Amino acid sequence: MKKIGLVICFLTQQLIVFAQTPINDSCEAAISITFGDTIFGSTIGATEDSFTGFNYPCQSGNGKGVWYKLSTQEMEAIYSFSLCSDPQFDTYLSLVSMNACDSVTCITWDDDGCSGSTASLVSQILPPNEEFYLWVGGYSASASGDFTLVANSEICDTSLTLISQPQLIPNNTVGAPEVEYEVQAEADFGITYTWEIYCPSGWWGPGWGGIPAGPNFEVNGPVLGIHDVFVWIDSCLVRCAISNNCGQRIVSDTVILTHVPDSLSSIGSNEDLSQFKVFQNQLKLRIITTNPDIRYTAFIYDLSGRRLLSNKSNQSRELLIDISGIPAGFYLVNILTENQSQHTEKVFLLRDW
Repeated sequence: MKKIGLVICFLTQQLIVFAQTPINDSCEAAISITFGDTIFGSTIGATEDSFTGFNYPCQSGNGKGVWYKLSTQEMEAIYSFSLCSDPQFDTYLSLVSMNACDSVTCITWDDDGCSGSTASLVSQILPPNEEFYLWVGGYSASASGDFTLVANSEICDTSLTLISQPQLIPNNTVGAPEVEYEVQAEADFGITYTWEIYCPSGWWGPGWGGIPAGPNFEVNGPVLGIHDVFVWIDSCLVRCAISNNCGQRIVSDTVILTHVPDSLSSIGSNEDLSQFKVFQNQLKLRIITTNPDIRYTAFIYDLSGRRLLSNKSNQSRELLIDISGIPAGFYLVNILTENQSQHTEKVFLLRDW
C-alpha cells in the first residue's frame, strides 16, 4: 500500500507542475527577444487575453498564448519570427504595438504561413528605436503545446538606386510580325531585379507581368542588366523593377516596344522633325514645336492603321487634340508638314487621370 500511495502522490504532483501558467502569460511579463536566438517555449496553461483591439484577425478569436517583446535596431530593418521548426500544435502569431499593456494596435499576423504545416511565420519591416510585442498562441482554445521560436532581423539596404533608365536596342526581325529587342538598365545596388511588361492585349496582357531576368544584381559596383524581349501581335510597355533585401523596390520609367504592323508601313518618317515634342496632358494630346511658323497636321492612328483623330496647327507653338473619346492603349501620332515632311511616333495613352 505504501508503494501505491507513493505512485499516486507522484503522478498528482507531476500533473500540477505540468499545468502551471507560463511566466510570460501576460503582456506585463513579456520576455525580451534577442535576435539570432532560438527560443523554446510553451503555451500549455496559458490564459486568454483581452485587450482593446486584440481580436480577430490579430488574434485567432479564442486562442491562448504567451508574450514576447522586442526593441528594434537603430536602422530600418526587416524582422522575421518563425514557428516552422517542429510544430506541436496549430499555432498563431501576432506582431503588435502596445500602449502600456492596455490597448493593442495590430501590425501583422499569421496562421499557417509555414509551408506544409499549421505553424506560423511573420515577417515585417519595422521602424528603428521602437518597442513591439509578439504573441505566440494557438489557433483555437484547445490548441496548445511546446514550440520553437526563431527570431531574426536584417537591416534594410537603402542604397538602392537606378543609374540609367531602360533603353531599347532593336536587334533583328526574327520573323514578321515578331521583333526582338535588347532591354538595358543599370543599377548601383540591388538584391534582385525583374523586367516587367505590360500589353493591352495579346500574349502577355492585359496588366503588368514579370519577364524572367538574368542573374541578380551584384552587391559591388554597377551592373548592366540585359534581356531579350520578343513582340508578336501587340505592342507593349517594359520597365525594370529593382528590389532590396527588405522587399522595397524602385521602378524605372517605361519604354515602348515598337512594333508597327504591315498595314502602317506606308506611314513612315522621311525627316527627323526634332522640333516637335509629343506628350499627353491629361485627356489631351499635346504637340509643341520650336518653330511657330511651321504649318502641319497631326493624325492619330490605331495599330490597325485606322485614322481616329486629326487636328491642324494654327501657326502656334502648341497643338492640342482631345483624346477623351478613345480608350487607353498604343497609338501612332503622324505629323505631316505643309512641305510633305512627316514624322511618326508611337505613344501609349493613359486614362487614369
